[in-house]
Amino acid sequence: MNSETNGALKNETSKTLETSNKTLHEIKNLPKQLSANEKVEEQLKAVQSAVENVSERLNSARDPVVQIDLHEQLQPLQEKMEAMSSAMKTMRDKRAQTPPTPGRNLERELAEAHKKLTNPKPSYAEAAAKSPTHNRITL
Repeated sequence: MNSETNGALKNETSKTLETSNKTLHEIKNLPKQLSANEKVEEQLKAVQSAVENVSERLNSARDPVVQIDLHEQLQPLQEKMEAMSSAMKTMRDKRAQTPPTPGRNLERELAEAHKKLTNPKPSYAEAAAKSPTHNRITL
């Protein structure tokens, strides 16, 4: 049993020694980590100051706001639109007053088709109604 106690004591001692060495190593590296953190903080401050400088330049370079009277600018367009609206209304009213042209109905179309089939030769009146061709026959 004594050897077991010695073995457990050695094992525990070696673990404690290993943990102590790790802690000592971390303590030695702590200044390096702190200096790295300080460098990052300095770089961050430099970036922030650069951003502030750029934003100040942008704000100073902006043109002053100019007030424009839109009513004055849009007045000619409004007048043209009213004139066109009036003209369109007149055209609509005129179109409503004129009667629609009579369209061709099916009965009339069928009668004309039947006439063409049954009487292919035009009558004198139909031939005279056609426009002349003005062909000269020379001998």
